[in-house]
Amino acid sequence: MGLVSEMVRDDRLMPRAMEIARSIAANSAFGVWMTKRGGWANVEAGSLQAAIELENRTQILTRTTGELNKAAALLAQRKRPT
Repeated sequence: MGLVSEMVRDDRLMPRAMEIARSIAANSAFGVWMTKRGGWANVEAGSLQAAIELENRTQILTRTTGELNKAAALLAQRKRPT
């Protein structure tokens, strides 16, 4: 995809990569999977409207898993997902 979100010195590369990986792993596996799938699918989207429609469907699908309610409850309690 060619996305860059941050540049670090060589000696910080692996520690920073592990920090980011832990942050991603703390999220719902389904949510992470859908985010990755949506990102790649939107590379091929024919228009902004098509990309928005894909994201809309993804949000609706994600809502049916119960993960959103679980995450909201944890957030309200100021707890991290396990």
